[in-house]
Amino acid sequence: MTRTDFPISVRKDFTTKIQEALSSEKPKKVTIHYGSSCPEDVRQMQILESMLPKKNHDANVESSNVQLVAHDYDDHILSLHLKNQGKLQGLVDEAIGDFLAS
Repeated sequence: MTRTDFPISVRKDFTTKIQEALSSEKPKKVTIHYGSSCPEDVRQMQILESMLPKKNHDANVESSNVQLVAHDYDDHILSLHLKNQGKLQGLVDEAIGDFLAS
């Protein structure tokens, strides 16, 4: 996590939890949506991609347990953009359904 508005302890804890989730014996499924035209999002995705097994570095990257979904958006508050487009609730519902099914 590169956001400077969070204390360093929160950023380190978040990074550690992501690394643990990706490297555990039974990795969790993680889907991350980001703005492909937002420099902060892109920088964070590059850091995350460097931790992933090398597979495919297209706009939408998926490994066995991580899916990075790029959205054509230029601000860090992607959730507001998705909500305004009427897409956020569907994404949340899908994530909950996937979680409950696993």
